[in-house]
Amino acid sequence: MSVCSLLRLRKQSEVKTASVERDEAKREMRSQLEVELVRILDRLRSYVAGRDRFVFIGLALSVLPVFPACLIGAIISLANIYLGRSGRLSHDEIRLSRLGTVVGLSLTIAWIFIFYFFNPFSDIGAAWDFVNLLIKSLLRNFLPDNGIISQISSENV
Repeated sequence: MSVCSLLRLRKQSEVKTASVERDEAKREMRSQLEVELVRILDRLRSYVAGRDRFVFIGLALSVLPVFPACLIGAIISLANIYLGRSGRLSHDEIRLSRLGTVVGLSLTIAWIFIFYFFNPFSDIGAAWDFVNLLIKSLLRNFLPDNGIISQISSENV
């Protein structure tokens, strides 16, 4: 070996040693919480990468406690169960789809219960009734009296 190649090898090893030392210093600067979160996210990423996308999307939407999302997730999970019964999905993916269906339908029923008994949109209904009456009165006052206008105003009375 020539002197130039030996010097090049020595320089490369020094660069590798310096980069390893920098990586170790970065690892030492990390908090334990950060290290654990990165480990959990890596495991989650590898778990999701091995699954059918729509199984995971259906499960993710099913567990969201927002009304339209949980209903859509339950519908996607039901479709995945149908595909699983025809032999297109694995047993683990069918199990995740069943979990998504149960959770999504449970949250949907809870939201229907909330809407029915507590009616958080009652003010919106009152505003709609006001706009509806306003439009009918404007039609009655400003348009000529014909069969359609009298029919609209008689529905209100």
